[in-house]
Amino acid sequence: MANEVQNLLKGEFSRLPLAEKIIIKSLGRPIPNINLTQADKSTKAGCFKRHFKKDIYNKNKWICGCGTLNALFCFPCLLFYSDAAEKTWTRTGFKDLKHINQKISKHENSARHMICSTELALLGTASIAAQLDSAYRQNIIKHNEQVDKNRYLLKRIINCIKFCGKLELALRGHDESEDSENRGIFRELINFTSELDTILKEHLKSATLFKGTSKTVQNEILDSMLEVCQQEIRQQINAAEFLAIQCDETTDISHHCQMVMIFRYLHEGEIQERFWRFLSVTDKTAEGLAKCIEEELGPLLKDSPNKLIAQTYDGANVMSGSSGGVQTKISERSFYTLLRSPTELNYAESSQPKSKSKSVFFKPVGNSKFLLQLHAQMRFIGKNS
Repeated sequence: MANEVQNLLKGEFSRLPLAEKIIIKSLGRPIPNINLTQADKSTKAGCFKRHFKKDIYNKNKWICGCGTLNALFCFPCLLFYSDAAEKTWTRTGFKDLKHINQKISKHENSARHMICSTELALLGTASIAAQLDSAYRQNIIKHNEQVDKNRYLLKRIINCIKFCGKLELALRGHDESEDSENRGIFRELINFTSELDTILKEHLKSATLFKGTSKTVQNEILDSMLEVCQQEIRQQINAAEFLAIQCDETTDISHHCQMVMIFRYLHEGEIQERFWRFLSVTDKTAEGLAKCIEEELGPLLKDSPNKLIAQTYDGANVMSGSSGGVQTKISERSFYTLLRSPTELNYAESSQPKSKSKSVFFKPVGNSKFLLQLHAQMRFIGKNS
């Protein structure tokens, strides 16, 4: 058989395929009843002889025997033979029954025997490094699956917020408790979407740390969406040749003063009017409003302050006053000479030199109603907090 000592003495085990090595390991060590007798010194009672007893195999799980050579061998060291191995246990065979206990103890405590025994025990099993690597890969796969699921759920929540924003619908409801019949448009839209989406439905039922429907999450998503839009607007303004601003301030339904800022510029030959943000106003004086506007314009016009060529406000004295209004204070600062009202912008259209870019920039101003519409809408916008 493949595990017989005579076959293993040929030293071919290391060159065998892994499958055959595992077969030899599964067959186990050969434990024949060998014919081994050793005569001892003569005594008064006569000659004393020592005989091999098979129970030695049970006491030492690494010992194997060869019935042809009538000798004992170390099975692990025989399999993983090297020049450093003890020849008695791996090549010639052990036959000294008189000193067998001492020799067994010495060999099984040797470094080489321990190494061979470890290699035999690990044969056919994955190495520790391979096991750790496999576990690491599995953890990465599970992590990526969870990330994909979280992104999918977050996308569904963002789409619901975008839907409300597109139709100018308030996200919050007056009563968002579990037993409320009307929990607000956003929460009801989420619940309706979950009826069509089993993944979202399971998430809403089982989520404990992050559900994605709280007012804090809604506000953070809105802030993130605004930041993405503002990054795009910044890039377009940096590439634009001219820039105009439109500002207006009013008090909302919760009696908080807010000012809206809109940017107007040319991008790829087309006029763009982009809402920038609502600004919280604490100082309603011309100086306070001008400072608020400058704080927003500063980072945008840091490298090219002369890009700002127009500012537009309503007719209130604090905004458009010629002696102390916001438009005057902005004009007195480090920015370029400014046009400051729709009337002046219309006049600029006819008085400007024949410049294609400036002509396109000023031409549609008289027809723009966006600021007036936004001014009316701001009076009905409540603070979402």
